[in-house]
Amino acid sequence: MRTNMKNRIHGYLLLMNSVPIDTKPFSKEFIQGLRKIDDLKVPGYLILLESIDAEAHEASKVVSREAADDEGAKLLMTIPASRSTPPSCS
Repeated sequence: MRTNMKNRIHGYLLLMNSVPIDTKPFSKEFIQGLRKIDDLKVPGYLILLESIDAEAHEASKVVSREAADDEGAKLLMTIPASRSTPPSCS
């Protein structure tokens, strides 16, 4: 879902053709620049992206808490992508 939303934002920015796409899209600096855009859709997209990030972060905390007593789950959580939480876009 997060990648889908980023792709939607990226596509919209390309469609606008007035926003240069940074070499580090969706970095904190890039997000701050997007907040300055005078457009109705961009802030809405950013709110949705932040909401997705918050949900993923909360789900990760719940899974970590629930898996704390399960040795198999602890072992699975050592896999790098299984424990990652999305960076904040604030």
